[in-house]
Amino acid sequence: MNLNSSNRLKSSICPFCLYGCELAFTYDENYLVFNVEYAGQGEVNQGRLCPRGNAVGIVLNHKRRLAYPLYNNKEVDWDKALSEIAARPLRQNSEAIAITFDRNLTEEETGLIYDFAERLGVENLACSYLEPESYFVYSVEDCLDAELADIENAKAFVLIGDVFGQTPVIAKPILNARYAHRDHRIFVIDSILTRTAGFADRFLHCQPGSEPLVVLALKSLLTREIKGLAPEQIAEVSGIKLTLLEEVANSLTKLKPIVVVCTMSFGRNDNPYLLSLASKSLVAKSDGMKFLGLGEARSGLGKVGFGQILSAIREGKIKVLLNFGTDFPFLYPQLRDLAELETMIATAVFRPNQLAPYFILPTALNLEKNGTINTLWGKVKINKILEPISGSKTISEIITLLNQKLNFTAKIGTKTKNHEVIIPLKQVYELAREFLNTKSQTESSETDSLLLVGEKPAIGFWNIFDKEDVIKINLQDLQRFNLKQNEPAKVIGPAVELELLVKTTNQVPPGIALVGVNRIENRQLFTTAIDKATNNVIFPPTRVRLWQKG
Repeated sequence: MNLNSSNRLKSSICPFCLYGCELAFTYDENYLVFNVEYAGQGEVNQGRLCPRGNAVGIVLNHKRRLAYPLYNNKEVDWDKALSEIAARPLRQNSEAIAITFDRNLTEEETGLIYDFAERLGVENLACSYLEPESYFVYSVEDCLDAELADIENAKAFVLIGDVFGQTPVIAKPILNARYAHRDHRIFVIDSILTRTAGFADRFLHCQPGSEPLVVLALKSLLTREIKGLAPEQIAEVSGIKLTLLEEVANSLTKLKPIVVVCTMSFGRNDNPYLLSLASKSLVAKSDGMKFLGLGEARSGLGKVGFGQILSAIREGKIKVLLNFGTDFPFLYPQLRDLAELETMIATAVFRPNQLAPYFILPTALNLEKNGTINTLWGKVKINKILEPISGSKTISEIITLLNQKLNFTAKIGTKTKNHEVIIPLKQVYELAREFLNTKSQTESSETDSLLLVGEKPAIGFWNIFDKEDVIKINLQDLQRFNLKQNEPAKVIGPAVELELLVKTTNQVPPGIALVGVNRIENRQLFTTAIDKATNNVIFPPTRVRLWQKG
C-alpha cells in the first residue's frame, strides 16, 4: 500500500498549544492514524514538532478515549443521557444554572455556547480554563504583539518562565536569532533554574512569586517614571542584586529590536494576572519592543469570572453546572466545592481516572472537526483529519441535540466573544505597588515546610510519557528533613497527602520543592485562591510538609 498517496495524507494545525504548528498524518487501510508526518513547508514550525505534537496519534487512539456517555460511572446511550439532562437539570430556574467552557473549542463552538446560554436565560457564563496563561487575554495600552518575523530579527529576548520547556518549538528561532551575532542577548527571569535559564546570558533568579516585580523593576530603570516601584526595594524582595537589574536594563537600551516572551505554569505564580500585565507593560510605549504570551490555550472571558460561580456554588445558589470542553473539572481535583452541586455535566475526551458521579459526554478533539481557532499568529482554519472516535460528538453536535430536546427550534447564531481587555498602565502600577508592599511585609517563619511550585514541561503532556510521581528538592533540604534520595516520602498539602519519590536537584534553592503539574494527582497539593482583580480562580505556590515513608 502507498502510505504517501494523496488520499492517505491529511494536514491540519496541532491542537495542543497556541503556537499553531502544522502537522500531517498518514493512514493505514482501516483509516486509523498510522504516523505523524512533518510538514516541512509549514511557515510556523517548518516541520518541527514538540512532544505534544508527536503524541497526536497516541492521543487520538488512546485506550482511555471515552466512547459512551457516562452517568454515575455507568455507560448510557446518547438519547437517554441528553433526555435526562434536558428533562431535569436544564429545566431549573436559570439563576441556578451555570454554563462554563474551557479549551479545544473552535470560535464557532464558542459562539454556540453563548447562544445556548442566552436561550436558557443563563447569566452565569464563565471560562473554566483556569491555567495561568488564560490571563494573557488582559493587555495594556500601546503593547504591540510580536510576529514570527520579529523573533527572527530580534537582537535581544527577555524570557519570563520556562519558555523552551513549555513551548519547545520556539527555541530554534530564538536561538538562531541569538547566535546570529555575538552581541545579541537572552535574559531569563524565573524562580526555577530551568533549561531555558541555561541559555541565558544573564539569569535573573528571583524568589517565587516576585517575577512581575522583577519585570517592572526593569521598566522602572528604563523609564525612570514609575513612582512607588523602587528597583532597590524590588531587588531586596526578589533576591536579585540591584547591579544585575541595572546591567540588564542598560543592555536593553542598546539592543533593539527586543521580544519579550512570557509563559506561566500552574502553581508557579501567585499573581498571574499581574505577571501578564507587567510583562506587557515592559513593552508598552517602548520603541522596538514587542510581546509574545505562550501557553496551551487562551479562552474567552465569559460574562463572569469563574470565582463568582464557585462562590455561588458554595452559597448553594447554583445547583447545576454544564461545562463544554476537554479539561474541566478533571484538571482541578481540588475544587471540591463542585460536589455541592445537584447536577454536574461535563464533556470529556478521556475516561476519568477516578469515579465521577455525574454526566460525562464524550467529545471530539480539534483534529476531528472543522472550524476556526486562534493561534499566536492569528486565526486559522482547522481541517477534520478523521471522523470523531466512535461514540463521541463535537460540541456543536451536542448543543444541537440539546436544543432539540429543549424544543429550541430557531436558528442558532455563531457569536464570538474572545476579545482582549485593555488595562491602563496607571492601574497596573497601582496593583504592583500594592503587591510589592504585601511582599515586603511577608516573612515566612516556617522552618518545617517547603514552598511547593509547579512545572509543566511539554514532555509530560497529559501524563502520556512520564508519570511525574516525583518531588524535587535541594540537597540541603534532603539532609534537613532526613529524607532519602530516590525513596518515597509523604507530601502533606493543605487538603491531601500524596506519596512521591524524592529526588535532589539544583533547579530549586533550599526551601523550595518542585512537582510536575501535568500529573493531575500532584495538582491536589496546591490550594486555591480567588484573584480579587478578575474574580477568577488561581493556584499559587503552596506550603507542604515532607515525611520519610515509614
